[in-house]
Amino acid sequence: GGIYKIVVVDSAGNFSSLSTGKLDIDLTGPEVTSIDQVTSDGVYTDDDANPSNSDTVTFTVNFDEATTITGTPRLPLTNITDANGNTVYASYVSGSGTASATFVYTVQDGDISAGGIDITSSSSIDLNGGTIKDLYNNDADTALATNGASLTSSIEVKATDPGLTVTLASDNATSASNAKEGDVITVTVESDTAWALDASTISMTITGLSPQPTVDFTEASTNPYYTYTASFTLTASNTYTDGAIGFAIEASDGITSTKVTTPNKVTTNQSVLTGSFSLDNTTPSITSTTSLTITEGTTSGGSVTTSEQVTYSITGGADQANVTINPTTGAISISPSPEFDSPTDANADGTYEIQVTVTDKVGYTTTRPMTVKVLEVPYGIEFTSVENSPTEGDSGSFTAVLTSPPTAPVTIPISSNNSRGRLPVTQLVFTPENWNVPQTVTVDTDNDNDEGGNVTVNIATGKPVSSDANYSGLSAADTADATLTIVDDEVDADSDGTYDYDDAFPNDPNETIDTDGDGIGNNTDTDDDGDGQSDELELTNGTDPLVANPRPGDTDGDGLADVIDPDDDNDGVADTIDRFPLDPSESSDNDGDGIGDNADTDDDNDGFTDTNETAAGSDPLDPS
Repeated sequence: GGIYKIVVVDSAGNFSSLSTGKLDIDLTGPEVTSIDQVTSDGVYTDDDANPSNSDTVTFTVNFDEATTITGTPRLPLTNITDANGNTVYASYVSGSGTASATFVYTVQDGDISAGGIDITSSSSIDLNGGTIKDLYNNDADTALATNGASLTSSIEVKATDPGLTVTLASDNATSASNAKEGDVITVTVESDTAWALDASTISMTITGLSPQPTVDFTEASTNPYYTYTASFTLTASNTYTDGAIGFAIEASDGITSTKVTTPNKVTTNQSVLTGSFSLDNTTPSITSTTSLTITEGTTSGGSVTTSEQVTYSITGGADQANVTINPTTGAISISPSPEFDSPTDANADGTYEIQVTVTDKVGYTTTRPMTVKVLEVPYGIEFTSVENSPTEGDSGSFTAVLTSPPTAPVTIPISSNNSRGRLPVTQLVFTPENWNVPQTVTVDTDNDNDEGGNVTVNIATGKPVSSDANYSGLSAADTADATLTIVDDEVDADSDGTYDYDDAFPNDPNETIDTDGDGIGNNTDTDDDGDGQSDELELTNGTDPLVANPRPGDTDGDGLADVIDPDDDNDGVADTIDRFPLDPSESSDNDGDGIGDNADTDDDNDGFTDTNETAAGSDPLDPS
């Protein structure tokens, strides 16, 4: 503040004091002194159907003097976040010109508070691009801590739509994650919000199930989450398809207010299932033949297969004591291993009789009588082709194994019926340890360089030699042979005298070579080497038409390349005597200094210019 006096002075110098007073000077901006809660304590929410109708919460911010406010400053609210975990604000709406400003927060979908909304003194008003000033243009102090302004309320915000998880389980005796006719299915719905759902609003429609069951939910637990359960029976009157269950589920919480009468609601489907769940209304069927086989001397036979995943078991038959089945794969085994010549089945006919039952995941069963016939072990050699059509001069090959394990080494002679296909070995030897390890049989071939056509070579096997009676008792006719074809490569399909392997055009009798690879044979191609110069021009120019060359120079542009032009610069002086064969303005250099006489001012290089010598009557070409 300051003191002032007003004095009046006339022209004669007389003066008088008119008044004395006090002057106030304001250099300090406004400060927040307190915050008032306008909205009553309670629970507030958003309106999902009409967001503009969502609840609002109002606060009054009091200053120590009148303020002028522009823009939309914001008041940060604590204990509350939006759907993304961000801070929530109340925005300025009115009060400029007074010492009290009104801030309003509109509840948004996803907002949630932890207890009541608070405003802590450690925060500050966010100007948000606006301004708060006093009447003298001093900026306000926006820190609430200046005067310890704060607010604690019991205003709760619950505007988060509930998130659901759904668990399905049945009382099926085989699998709780599957159900069949007569099973009771229990549905459990769990909410992730910290407040209850309205159990009466939970509804569930199951896709493909007709008629729809009545599903009434009741609250089952509140800790740690609110859960609700309902049960229904899958009856014989229901029609449905096998497979994963599909459904639509809807639920609402009980959060409403005087203004918002519609609670938060969520609609979801089977994507929220905690685990798989399937319906099964089909009895499994056996898809494999009922007549299986097993080779003598082994314990593993064929396998039973079905239309769906099942558990296999043997439940009857005269030979069930000697036959087992893998409960998961359906593979049949017989122990001890059967012998073809000494049957051990119940009626000694070489065929085991059993009854197989398959049970699916919900307990449906199918039972079928089946037989397992014992097969005699075949003994011999088996060839597998690796390369059975080699081109003449190359090698063909096979691999060979025995068809059954021997009890002793087995030697099998092999031979070729044609000298065009030679065998490096004359026999194959197998042992009880390597009888089924493939041995490579190589057939070497000759190239006769003659158009004799393809040749068939037979690789014949002879009588096996072994102390194993199963193999020694075989004749040469009992063992398999192998055959290969030697492919003749001397083929001239177009009969032009060039074999196909050397003929770039094996089907065109008029062409055999394509030097530049452009797809046009040399006989037709006018530029065989593809260098942009015709063969005729290259021959004229003296370059090889089969080798790509750069285009030769033609200094005078007369159409003759310099390499064949007798006068490259067309100056009338033959290149053989022209000191400058590529310069039409020069042809001689009298003094040999590299400057043509026409351009040289001293042709004889005697120190006197041609002009001076001519004027003096001296010879400009004679240095003496």
